[in-house]
Amino acid sequence: MKPKSPNWRYRGRVAGVAFLMLATVSANSYAATRSGEPFSGHGGKIALTAQQAAARAHLDLFLRNVVGKDQSPSSEAAVRISVRSDADGPRLLWVTDVFQSGSQFSGVQAGHSANPARIVHFERTQIVDWSFVGSDGRMYGNYGTRLVLATVNPTQAHQIAAILSENPTPREWFQ
Repeated sequence: MKPKSPNWRYRGRVAGVAFLMLATVSANSYAATRSGEPFSGHGGKIALTAQQAAARAHLDLFLRNVVGKDQSPSSEAAVRISVRSDADGPRLLWVTDVFQSGSQFSGVQAGHSANPARIVHFERTQIVDWSFVGSDGRMYGNYGTRLVLATVNPTQAHQIAAILSENPTPREWFQ
């Protein structure tokens, strides 16, 4: 007998908790210091870390399977994008409700309602990580989060690992 998949409320709660944990980890300067710079600008180009390169290697699979299936925003998807900031150099933002129209992407900056001031437009080349909650209630993607698991205290690492999938990319995507 096939086990029942978690209902949408449970998956929403798991995703909400995961995004809060991701924000906590992102704001944790100690973890950022130990894990090194997530990216650095060089001649106007972003130098990707190994984790970002892995996320990009599977980006086409993510876009094909999660984003834009029916040209409507995907509430289960989030992408982390690099945005140029003149003052501080590039910065990373999580964007939810991702929508693809041609080669252009749009979404809502994570943590904000869908008001027009928080709508973000970006290109595929700006995506450095991705995330979604699968039908099993686990989070896939999150390559950067997987990296920082080794840099946070064991209790926090265990809590984060409990909601992450074993593999960042679902195996059925390769079939």
